[in-house]
Amino acid sequence: MQWYFVPLFTLAFAAAVFVQTGYDPVLQWEWFLPAVAVICVLSATVLCRSAQGRAVLCLLLGAGAGFAYAGLFTGMVHQPLASLDGKRAAVSAVVTGYPDQYADTQRVALEIDTDQSGISFWMPKFSTAAYLPLTEQPLAPGDRVQAKLSFYTGTDTGGFDRAAYYAGQNVHILAECDNPLSFSVERPPSTPWRFLPQHWAHALEERLRDRLNEGDAALLQGILFGNTDGLSMETEQAFQRAGLSHVLAVSGMNVGFLALFFTLVLGKRVGLICSLLALLVFVPMTGATPSVVRAAVMYAIAAFGFFLRREHSALHSLCAALLLLLVQNPYAVNSLSLQLSFLATLGLILFGTPLQRKLCAPLRRLPTAGRKALAPFADAAACSVGASAFTTPVLLHAFGYVSAAAVLANVLTVGVFALLFICGLLLCILGAVPAVGAVLAAAVHGLCAYVTAVAEGVGSLRFLLLSWDFWYVRIGIWVLYALAIAGLLARRRVPFAYSAAAACALVLLVAGLNADTLSRKHAVEVFSSGSGQCIAVSYGQDQLAVIDCAGAGNQDAVTPLLAYMNWNGFDEIDLLILTSLDKTHARDLPTLLQTVPVGQIILPETHRESEFANQVLDAAAQLPVTRWSAETERPAGDTRLGLSLLLGGDGRKLGVRIAQGDREILTLHSFTPAMLEALVQDSGLSCGTLILSEGALEEGALPSGLRALQIYIPSTYVRSQTLSGVPVQTARDVGELHLQSIRPREGGSA
Repeated sequence: MQWYFVPLFTLAFAAAVFVQTGYDPVLQWEWFLPAVAVICVLSATVLCRSAQGRAVLCLLLGAGAGFAYAGLFTGMVHQPLASLDGKRAAVSAVVTGYPDQYADTQRVALEIDTDQSGISFWMPKFSTAAYLPLTEQPLAPGDRVQAKLSFYTGTDTGGFDRAAYYAGQNVHILAECDNPLSFSVERPPSTPWRFLPQHWAHALEERLRDRLNEGDAALLQGILFGNTDGLSMETEQAFQRAGLSHVLAVSGMNVGFLALFFTLVLGKRVGLICSLLALLVFVPMTGATPSVVRAAVMYAIAAFGFFLRREHSALHSLCAALLLLLVQNPYAVNSLSLQLSFLATLGLILFGTPLQRKLCAPLRRLPTAGRKALAPFADAAACSVGASAFTTPVLLHAFGYVSAAAVLANVLTVGVFALLFICGLLLCILGAVPAVGAVLAAAVHGLCAYVTAVAEGVGSLRFLLLSWDFWYVRIGIWVLYALAIAGLLARRRVPFAYSAAAACALVLLVAGLNADTLSRKHAVEVFSSGSGQCIAVSYGQDQLAVIDCAGAGNQDAVTPLLAYMNWNGFDEIDLLILTSLDKTHARDLPTLLQTVPVGQIILPETHRESEFANQVLDAAAQLPVTRWSAETERPAGDTRLGLSLLLGGDGRKLGVRIAQGDREILTLHSFTPAMLEALVQDSGLSCGTLILSEGALEEGALPSGLRALQIYIPSTYVRSQTLSGVPVQTARDVGELHLQSIRPREGGSA
């Protein structure tokens, strides 16, 4: 068999699974499997006569097997479980993970016993994620619960497909307990053996929290176990901007560190055996995510190849890991974790090693000491570039940006995360020994401080965060890939140094253009706030204005606003506009004022007396406050923000117009339908995008003098529709509203 047959089969299998699970073509799985078998038999007689024919046959076999298996899985597992949507059942289930706790409920993974629950299904057990009542003692893996559950499929609220997300985790139906009286918990006398690794991981995390400060413990939990729940928003975003997020998701790097630990301590042969045994515990400890399963399978194949003295192919072991995961759950192909893990590894296999040799070649001229000192940095740069070869398109599609700072951050932290992993592991094991524990805790603190400083320092270079929204980024990435392909094709005629220099020059050019663009970017972010409103308007990194600050129900307006400010480099709010002194527009303002410095506040001329209004005024008493009384529309704040205000509702409401490029946004969220009619009856109003509250839909029509190209309602409670012939988009269907434009340079023309 040719070496490329397995990769071709795997590629075709994965592509077919992706199409079948993502786009659901019309395939009757009852007849498709025998049809594929007949086609393959007929094709084999024709195609096996040449190497090219055999390669085509591998592709056909892979595609046929992928479509057939994914179709069978859909028909026998996914669709029957999804058909439970809207049904209720009294179930008996085992808790399979630690819960995420909220104010009045908790979400936890359950394994439902179909026989004991009276659910008609051919599988004896299936998994779900369920919302359950809070318990005095937190739930733990191995606990058995009895409850009457209502089943439902994941929604697409906010533009996020939860059904596809959970299906990627092999959870094809969700559940909630809407009757607390039906809920009971039975604790097992001893922890079942299959849940012991999770209990051990939980105990080790508790041990880290006891011996380290909160920040160090949270960071080490992420590096050791992939648990980022304790990380602060600022730290997590710094790692994202610096391109270091991969170290907080357990992957091949962690498996490599674990193997390194055992081989250093016990030697190669014994260390390999112990590391294989440790992986049997480590994989379930980290939740058996696709990235860690992929790394564990590849490492196990390499280790067995070493003992059997057989040649090991990293590409073939990668294919074996992918096939294993897709056989277990074909819907995992849509998992972003799986895609990034496998594509990064494929990039390392195909490009990392050759690039590493190219970068290390000039170092041969240096003395041995210098060569050994610089080689790890060249290796880190090669691995970072190689891993990004295939992951960049996925990152741009999923998040809309990619960090060009990743190479710099990985070079600055070369070897540090390995030391941090080993020191953290030793701290978990030997931390109880007073002297040893103190030394290890000090070492962990120093290493955590260093990597956090690197993440924050490199992450502060926001011009290295390249957004797909900008034309020069799109062109630059296409040209960069074209250069890479041309360099590979002409590698014998064009020296590598020339290709590398051209690529670096292109990245620097794009980064320079990005820095100039970001300094002139005018952005508007309308947050999803339930029935409330919160809007951020910014210019570059110089000016930030916030319009209202209120969520609804469990939705908090301060948290997403702080995340926005931290991501974009704002430490304070220059201008805060409250369109009304009520809870729908200022509910979270007292919390905001306690958290973030505010330069100036603008309020409506008058307000209705209430306890809440007095609370807001008391919170703002120490700040410069302007009561807006202009009867006609007037500019407000820094002119670069493009803000103007208009008064209505007998002086109790403010409308805000935002000049955003060649479009205008007008928010009249605080106005009732009667106030809108009164506002526009004399002169009328027009804009590109009109922001209203969901109450405006109750009238069924816009006032005749109010004209807009589109309407946006920042509510997750209503669906998109039309109003007076104008298309209405809601946060429930499209998520948050992002608008941006680039202001001309001062002195330039618009």
